[in-house]
Amino acid sequence: MTKTDGIEAFNKLILIGNGFDLAHGLKTSYNHFMEDYVSKAVGNVEKEKSYSDELVDLKDKSHLAVNLLPKSPDNVGNVFERESIKRESIKKLSVKYKSSFLKKLHKKSTERGWVNIEQEYYDLFVEIIKSEKKENKFSELNQLNKDLKKLAELLHGYLENEFKKLKPSNQEFSRVFKNLNLKASDHILSFNYTRTPFIYQQIEKVNFIHGEIKKEDNPIVFGFGDERDKNYELIEDLNENSILNHFKSFAYIRNGNLAKLLKFIDSEPFEVHTIGLSCGLSDRTLLSQVFEHKHCEKIYIYHHKGMEGYQDVARNISRHFSDKQEFRRKLVNFEDCLPCPS
Repeated sequence: MTKTDGIEAFNKLILIGNGFDLAHGLKTSYNHFMEDYVSKAVGNVEKEKSYSDELVDLKDKSHLAVNLLPKSPDNVGNVFERESIKRESIKKLSVKYKSSFLKKLHKKSTERGWVNIEQEYYDLFVEIIKSEKKENKFSELNQLNKDLKKLAELLHGYLENEFKKLKPSNQEFSRVFKNLNLKASDHILSFNYTRTPFIYQQIEKVNFIHGEIKKEDNPIVFGFGDERDKNYELIEDLNENSILNHFKSFAYIRNGNLAKLLKFIDSEPFEVHTIGLSCGLSDRTLLSQVFEHKHCEKIYIYHHKGMEGYQDVARNISRHFSDKQEFRRKLVNFEDCLPCPS
């Protein structure tokens, strides 16, 4: 904590989320990633008559389609088939899911649009644990982890290509960082995998808590992190370490990123500024440790879509507090927060 003209100024913890990359024109949401995966898989079928990976098998069986009428997108219950009807050369697509997890993601996406992969992973994990079937539980959980690992690998490759499209700095964000008046004692914590913050001259050091693309010593963290969930104790009681590979708490201890954050929040009072971060439950363990910390004085939300966007993030932040009075004391009101450039 420093003093400016006799006024105490708190150190700043800047939390950067996916909305930051999106505002810079990068298509880095789960929606973008899955849409690209589906499009490329079906595109391969169009060229090579088939596509196969650890998650799915696709084949063009147009030669078996006699007098087959074109399907309407509204009547197709599979995302690969929806994509195939856009391509006139594929009249009949055979889809065989090898991954029940991917099948679940795609089924839900047809019902309400693309969903949060990390949250759906945890929901299915708990569903398997609570199942009355005692046999094959561990094999199902290990297969689920393999499926998520494959998706993480595909996501890594997708983000590598997407990051190549990054454009020069955004003047509006330049003003945001200038107004923040960042000091050497401040801490920037990125939940993204890309090095987008470094296009701004005000930013020299970033803690990539979830890893970085193309960094073997800081691999991407992809999974779930909510030890407060009522079902987490059931997971621990299974007493099987191998199934915890994609729980974020254990990923954080692979390097010193978490230790750097803890050193910052334990040292002096600080204020939090969230930029493009939804503050969802998949990061609850980490965020609750920050927000509920005795040194956390204020929480500012750089909001998207005005009051609606502010309230969405505020409600998410409230879930990280066991003491709601403390939440209301720390959260800065809408009028004193700024919109996030887009």
